[in-house]
Amino acid sequence: MIKVESLVWTLFLRNSYRHLPKFANTSSCSIYFSYEWNEFYARDLSNTPYENNSSKLSPGDQNYYVKSCLFSENINSGAINFTTKQDTTKLLVDETQFLNCSNSGQGGSLYFSSEGECVQDRIISDSSKVTTTYTYGVYCYSDVSDKESFQNKILSSSITKSGENNLGDVNIYLKNGKINFTNSNISHSKCKGISVSCFESYLSDSKVLFSIFYDNKDKPPSDAASVYLFYSPSSTILFEATNFQNITDFCLVYAYKSPTNLTNCCFSNNKISQYYFYGDSAKITVDRCFIDEVDPKTTYTVEITNRIQYLSNIDVCEISYALGYQNINKFNKEYFENIEKARKYINFSNISTNFINFTLNT
Repeated sequence: MIKVESLVWTLFLRNSYRHLPKFANTSSCSIYFSYEWNEFYARDLSNTPYENNSSKLSPGDQNYYVKSCLFSENINSGAINFTTKQDTTKLLVDETQFLNCSNSGQGGSLYFSSEGECVQDRIISDSSKVTTTYTYGVYCYSDVSDKESFQNKILSSSITKSGENNLGDVNIYLKNGKINFTNSNISHSKCKGISVSCFESYLSDSKVLFSIFYDNKDKPPSDAASVYLFYSPSSTILFEATNFQNITDFCLVYAYKSPTNLTNCCFSNNKISQYYFYGDSAKITVDRCFIDEVDPKTTYTVEITNRIQYLSNIDVCEISYALGYQNINKFNKEYFENIEKARKYINFSNISTNFINFTLNT
């Protein structure tokens, strides 16, 4: 319980700073913006702000702070495309929404490769997709510098309905750096394969905390896993207080040369045709978890210890559900408000265009 209370207090402090009132042309405004950037990057590191925008962003080797943007239906070549060769490049995407964005290459909404650091915070993605088969990163592909201290994060975010065209593999692909997926949810995805995530970091430990994976499936059914952990032999991947629910797939968690620990997690109402846990050249340890399957099928090196028999005994998972759904409800309210604004803007633009055409023709 100490860990849960600490997390709640941390989130409270974090959000208290972030939601200070914004006053134009006052010192309060500069404090508000500097805190968010400085939370992840050095205080003296300059950045180019990209705020309240809806046009796609394809910058070069420079630092960008993307804030409060709404990328919507008309973007079909990825909303954010970063290709950088300098490990000094930093990207922060904050309070930004991706609505039905697509890409013919990797990263349906966001692509970052292959040096530097990438942080995504308070993101909403709805119906991201790729338009070619066997393409990685249906929502995002983020490949950062292969260094222990470099950040590769998705925090306090909601990613839903990815891959509804049933193309593309791996909903979110986070590669290299210190991978962190916290207080977020991935739901209602229908990717061609690996409907939740692939994490790959050779040097740094990775963690997934207080998150929800709900109603994700490979469609059509494949021989893939929903969560794929790939070639991280020198590090450990930790899943803690994370919920796996209503997932349909061949395998649930597959670890290839990636030592993996799952602790205080809940697994319920999943439809797994073969293996719940598949430890391929690496050990998967499942400790103090609730699994509603009487005898979940495993293969190779998997150890299940201190198994929780009744869900009511594992309050950590219940609290993580509450945190997750509180976060989702907040996002959904903002999300639908912004969709309505976007649709009104599109309708207004169409009326304006028609009026101009009519004027020119007459």
